[in-house]
Amino acid sequence: MGCCCSTNSAAGVILDGLVTKHRVKSLDLEGIANFINSGNCKKIVVMAGAGISVSAGIPDYRSIQDGLYQNKIKAFSSLPTPQHMFDLEFFLQNQAPFYKFTKELIPKNTTTPTKTHHFFNLLHKKRLLTRVYTQNVDMLERLAGIPEQYLVEVHGTMATASCAKCRRKVSERSE
Repeated sequence: MGCCCSTNSAAGVILDGLVTKHRVKSLDLEGIANFINSGNCKKIVVMAGAGISVSAGIPDYRSIQDGLYQNKIKAFSSLPTPQHMFDLEFFLQNQAPFYKFTKELIPKNTTTPTKTHHFFNLLHKKRLLTRVYTQNVDMLERLAGIPEQYLVEVHGTMATASCAKCRRKVSERSE
């Protein structure tokens, strides 16, 4: 799923393929829903990025005006570059910036899944969802009700953490 349907994006190419190959009449949600309900769709794999969580108030990483690299991470003057925030070598030497930063990223009790997240769960309830591959660490897919076994959280998740030394896993509610 993508937030842009132009042919110069991966989502656009996939959606344009639906129009060409399967004669989907419209690329809007109604057109896609009609295609899914037509019985032509048996299994769906979702690949999601930061864009699906932006409307929930979670900024993406690279947007020039609102992105985390531009606004939040650069505020940490102890970092040589914003990318050092996620560098394991740097983390092992200086953990404070990472923990200060990620404390702001943990979804608040008021953060709720978006319509897109709920759409993924609807696909699951209709037994069409095979897997959700997500770059997001925000847990919104889980909060929308998608079972963990359907999720591949490629950058990890705020739902769990592991000690860098002993590898013991702890949940987001652990002290």
